[in-house]
Amino acid sequence: MTDSKYLIRIDRSTIRRNPDYSKPINIQGRSELIVTFYGDIPEDLESKFIIISSEHSWDTTVITAIASGDINDAIDYLNKLDPYKFAFDLTKKNNIITFDYCGSEFLYLYEHPFFVTCKRCKSSFDYKRLKSDITELCGYYASSDMVCPVCSMWNCVDIEFEKLDSVL
Repeated sequence: MTDSKYLIRIDRSTIRRNPDYSKPINIQGRSELIVTFYGDIPEDLESKFIIISSEHSWDTTVITAIASGDINDAIDYLNKLDPYKFAFDLTKKNNIITFDYCGSEFLYLYEHPFFVTCKRCKSSFDYKRLKSDITELCGYYASSDMVCPVCSMWNCVDIEFEKLDSVL
């Protein structure tokens, strides 16, 4: 069966419901270090922090700032300040990014072996042995997931995978 398209069928015995379907996924985002100064503020504060709010009253200045770079550098900076001259509160905020994972309601595997034949070298092998390759030419990239494991020819076979919705 050379030069024709192969159809890889889904092994129906492997179809099952996805236990993670429609479950949200939480990922740790960027942590923020927030400092609030009461009264005097260091002159070089903006070297490590971005000022996000400033409130002035007749006897007090309240500045709220967020670390602009590495949190550890900002903490080292604050530790070096004179505690009798600069009064501040420190808060660390961990941002959580939530993704609504939809994915597929069903999971399936193509478990049974299926042999294909390379168009060039005529070698026969299980389709799971196909390799992937990427190349760059004049700033443009090309890739193939159908590289012969024997002769390294790109797009050595034409494979179509059965669609899950045609099975259900």
